[in-house]
Amino acid sequence: MISKALIMAGGKGTRLRPLTLETPKP
Repeated sequence: MISKALIMAGGKGTRLRPLTLETPKP
């Protein structure tokens, strides 16, 4: 769960902002 969220957030999170990396959103 956390690993998948990290990969997902890391892919689009880095594009939106580094904040998503700490708080992955659906």
